[in-house]
Amino acid sequence: MSAYVNIGSVIKPHGLKGAVACHVDALYFDVFQGAEMIFIDHSGSFVPYSISSNDVLTKDRFKVQLAGVDDQSEAELLRGKEIFLPEEDLPEHAQIELEGFMVYIKSHGELGVISQVIEQSTQVLIEVEKDEQTWLIPFVEAFILSIDPEEQRIDMELPDGLLDI
Repeated sequence: MSAYVNIGSVIKPHGLKGAVACHVDALYFDVFQGAEMIFIDHSGSFVPYSISSNDVLTKDRFKVQLAGVDDQSEAELLRGKEIFLPEEDLPEHAQIELEGFMVYIKSHGELGVISQVIEQSTQVLIEVEKDEQTWLIPFVEAFILSIDPEEQRIDMELPDGLLDI
């Protein structure tokens, strides 16, 4: 049996042909953009919906056409419902708590410990602290070299100057 992770919610119907506007948490934006199926919570049951089309509306919203949802009245029934994906469909970093992990930068070595994960509408940031310094670093696939949950270690490669900001 799969464990499901809440990644967002249906906001409202979008148009007359059954499309819905969905809010998706920044941590899951890329995964949702490529998803072929989502699960919607209907009174404790996770009902699968195939995605017919999926278009970005804003930095945290999508217009989604779900198979079998063909008009505005059917879409209205989904308003406010939570959207889920199976845990195994999510990237590794979306499945673990990152606070306390040590961050290593390829060109720098040990940077510090993640004190907080900040989910913004456009991206996820990790707050890394060492001694009395704090850095906010975008936590994006392009910067992540590896994640070792057993060692609580994240290796990253950052663009030059990012730590100086």
